[in-house]
Formats: sequence, C-alpha cells, structure tokens
Amino acid sequence: MKAVLVNADDGIGGAARACYRLHRGLLAEGVEARMLVRTTYSDDETVSGPRGFLRSSAARLRPYLAGPLLALHNQEMAGVHSINALPTGMARRIAAERADIVHLHLLSKETISIAEVGRIAAPVVWTLHDMWTFCGTEHYTDDGPAARFRTGYTHGGTAVKRGFDLDRWTWKRKRRHWATERMTVVTPSRWMAECARSSALFRDATVEVIPNGVDTRLYKPLDRAVARDILNLPADRKLVLFGAMRATSDRRKGFRFLEAALRRLAAGPLGAETDLVVFGATAPATPDDFGLPAHYTGRVSDDISLALLYAAADVFVAPSQQDNLPNTVVEALACGTPCVAFRIGGMPEMIAHQENGYLAEPFDTDDLAAGLAWVLEDAVRAAILAQAARRTALASFTIELQARDTAALYRRLI
Repeated sequence: MKAVLVNADDGIGGAARACYRLHRGLLAEGVEARMLVRTTYSDDETVSGPRGFLRSSAARLRPYLAGPLLALHNQEMAGVHSINALPTGMARRIAAERADIVHLHLLSKETISIAEVGRIAAPVVWTLHDMWTFCGTEHYTDDGPAARFRTGYTHGGTAVKRGFDLDRWTWKRKRRHWATERMTVVTPSRWMAECARSSALFRDATVEVIPNGVDTRLYKPLDRAVARDILNLPADRKLVLFGAMRATSDRRKGFRFLEAALRRLAAGPLGAETDLVVFGATAPATPDDFGLPAHYTGRVSDDISLALLYAAADVFVAPSQQDNLPNTVVEALACGTPCVAFRIGGMPEMIAHQENGYLAEPFDTDDLAAGLAWVLEDAVRAAILAQAARRTALASFTIELQARDTAALYRRLI
C-alpha cells in the first residue's frame, strides 16, 4: 500500500508538524508513504519538494503572485486566506507517484490549485487542520448556525462589506471542481467534524474523526528544575506557559484574553510569585503590562526545546477564540502539564474540566484567571492533574494510535 501525503511544507506551523509526524508514523506502521510539499525544510529523503532551481523558485513565488487577487478580499473576518487559483504542477507530481491513496492536508500558499485537486485520480483522504476546505478563502470563520459555509455562500450576508465577493467565487470553484462525495474527510476533533458535515460543500462526504498524535517518548514529564535550568527560567516562580505560531499577533489565538486574565491573576495572592513564559513571539519593544514578569523565547520549533518548555511550566494556557485540536495542548498533556482553555472547538475533547486542567466559560477572562489560579494554588492538586494529563495523552493522543487508525482507513478505502 502506497500513500502520498500533501502539505504546504514539512516544518513550519502546526499543520506541517502534524502531517510530518503522521508521515513518520505511517512509515513505522509499514505503509509506503511519501510526502509532497511546496517548500521543504528537512533533509528527509521521503519528503519531496519541487526539483530544480526554476521549479522551487516558482513555488516560492506563487503566493506573491496571488497577492493581487487577495487584495480583492473585502470580508470582515481577519486571518489567513487562500485562493489556490494558480496552476502548480502538484497534480502531475501526485500522479507520478502512482499511489493507492492521496492524503491531503493543509494546502495554503498556492500549494495546489482547486482545479488540480479535482484531477486527482486516486482515492482522496483530506485531513482538515482548519476550515478552509469547506469555506471560501477563509481558514477560520464564524461557525454559528447562519455561517456562510453552512448556507452555501449565498449573496449578501453580514460578512460582505461591498463589491466582489471573493469567498463566494472561491467556494463556487470548489463546488465546480470537486466530487466531494468521493472524498473521505478526516478531522482531528469532533467539533471540526460537525462543521464539515453541516457544510453545504461536504455534507455528502464521509467524515471520520482521528485525533492528532505526538511522540510520547519525546514529549514526556521531565524534571522541572532541570528544564528550567537549561532554559534559564526562574527556579522559584510559578510559570504560566503560552505559545503558538504568531502567538501574540494572531487574533484567533486569544492573547488579548490572556492579557486580561493575567492582570486579574496578578491582582490576587498568586501575582507575587507567578511569571509568564511566551513562545512563538519575541518580546515587544514596549513591554506589555501583565502585572507580572514575562519571558519571551521567540520562535521554537524543535521537539526537544518544546518538551523542555512544557516540562518547565506549572500550567499551559490556550486562550484561543477558535481552535481545532491544537498540537500545543496535546504536547503539554503528554509532558504532564495541566492545561487551561476556553470551552470552545476541540478543547473539551482534550481537557477534562478539573481532571487534567480547567475549561473556562468562553471568553470570560475572570473565569480564565480563576482556572489558572485553581491549577497553581494547590501543589497536591497540581500533581494529581499532571498525572491525569499524561494518562490522557497516552490513552488518546499517541502517534502510534493516529498512524494505526489512518492506515486502517486507507485499507478500507482501497
């Protein structure tokens, strides 16, 4: 059985990391897997980027060529958008592999055009790391009952300001080119599965839920004092860890909620003994006023450094406004670090309230602060939460489980 996994790249961002982990897990499971990307960062011989100077240069240039089209976007929803309108040659690369299964992942930055996806002859499995597949150009959007992906991007709606509706145009191209009833959709979370099943585009597709996994031999509990010493973090403080790609600049990641919660935490008895640690962002020129000290690590992408960060922390906080099944929470749980988040998206599928962490009411920053305090204030409770976090990861979020379930899905489809 041969499978080809397709992703924008093999190293930057959560989707790339999740796809590459699955790729390595499938190889260990005995699947003949190959990963095709628009941009490659690793030296893994089982990962292929465009060959030759001209093709690799064209692949890097395509997102900029799509810029003028994206300038037509007139929606109120901020965040990442992808048009995938330019020919890429990726469909020819996929066909040349003669695979039994083609497994698509995140296709942003003009990795493959919408029309080229429709020309893939092999059975298609598509893991949804975000909402783009069933939306217009948006990678995340409103998921309420009147969401445009549910209604079919009809004209009008509060999201459209004026003029040309780029999201509707992109969605109609997907509807025209894709036989979605022949695609098998995989979602890491039940929340994303519900969104896909209720979408006008994928309501006839088969939707499976297979959570992302991590290597629990790398992400595991470590001595907290040793981890802090290696990272030059204070040994005598309680540490709240927050991090993501574009941690402080991506509005969806909820940094503004965290700021308010931290100020509330700082005003209480824990404020005098607690610090914040942020990865995925550098310290701003004008420091934010959280009411407590902050340590910024900048971008961290290697597993060892991330595992040390989780091990050094007393609690990991993920104040996202929307999220699927973020790697950061899975990684933190595997390291035995309790997690605090809002009760949104896939968070309740990882965090059991007051068992391995705390689920705050959506966007209630007072409750978010209360959750952080609840984890931090009692050392015995924190130790129990840490053990439960590790058990959760071992039971549900290992790469072996994900690879086994994915390989079984491939076999059923073939």
